[in-house]
Amino acid sequence: MYKILFLILTVVSLNAKMIDAVAIVVQNQPITTYEITALMQKRGLSQKQAVDFLIRKTLEDIQIKQRNITVTQDDIVNEIKRIAAINHMSVEQFYTALQNSNDMTVQQIQKKTKERLLNQKLFQAIAFAHMYAPSSDEIHNYFKLHKHEFEPPSSYNVIIYSAKDKTYLEQKRANPLFYSPRIASEIKVFKPDAISPQLGKILSLIKPGHFSKVLPNGSGGFICFYLQSVGKPIKTTLSHVKAQIINQLMMQKRKEVLSRYFKQLKLNSNIRIIRLPKTAGQ
Repeated sequence: MYKILFLILTVVSLNAKMIDAVAIVVQNQPITTYEITALMQKRGLSQKQAVDFLIRKTLEDIQIKQRNITVTQDDIVNEIKRIAAINHMSVEQFYTALQNSNDMTVQQIQKKTKERLLNQKLFQAIAFAHMYAPSSDEIHNYFKLHKHEFEPPSSYNVIIYSAKDKTYLEQKRANPLFYSPRIASEIKVFKPDAISPQLGKILSLIKPGHFSKVLPNGSGGFICFYLQSVGKPIKTTLSHVKAQIINQLMMQKRKEVLSRYFKQLKLNSNIRIIRLPKTAGQ
C-alpha cells in the first residue's frame, strides 16, 4: 500500500516538474513552461507570441532594476486617484468596477498600477535620449493624410444598454434581437464638445450599426453602446489640431524608438531556450 502511494506521489511530483519547468533563461532570469502556457490560454496567443512577450517583459524588468527605477506607494495611490477622476468615479467605485469586470483584488490592482508606472518611467528614460520634435513638414503631411481623424461627427446617436450582469449585454451584442427584462435601454444624442475624451474615444471606435464592448459603469453594473448613426463631420484647420498632431507624432516616434531599443537589447542579451511546452498537435 505504502509503495503504491509513494509511486503515485513520485509520478505526480515528476509531472509537476515537467509542467512547470524552466523553459527560457534571459540574462539568468528564468521563464517557465507554465508561464508560457498560462499566457497563451489567457490571451489567446500563439506560443511564439507568448514567448516574445515574456522575453520582452523580462528584459524590461531587468532594465528597471539596472537603472534603479522605483515607484512609491504614494505614486500608486495618486495614479489610481487620477484614473478614477478621469472616469468620473471615486476611488472606491474604480476598485469596484475593476473587481467586477476583471475579477481583481485591491492588491492586484495596485500591483498592476505599480508595474505600469515602473514601465512608464523606464520608457521615458529610454525615449528621452533618442527622440526629437517633429518638423513642420512632418506635421503638415500627417494632417493631410489623417485629416478625417480630426473631424469628428457633429453628433453620435446611440442606444445605451445597461444591466447588472454583463452576460445579458454580451448576448445582446451577439444577437441584437435578444430581449431580456434585465436589460435597460436609453436613447441618447452625444455632442463631441460636451462629453469626456474617454467617452469620445469609445464612440469614435464604433461603426454605425455596431455595438461597443461591454464596459463597467462605475456603479457595480455594466453598459454598452449601440451606434445608430452619426452627424456630419466638423470641419477643422491645421492650426486648431496642431498640438494633437505633435502629440500623436511623438507617440509614434516613442513607439518606434522603444521597438528598436528592445530588438537590439534582445540581440545583445544572453537568452537560452531550454525547452518549450508542447502545444496541440505535437
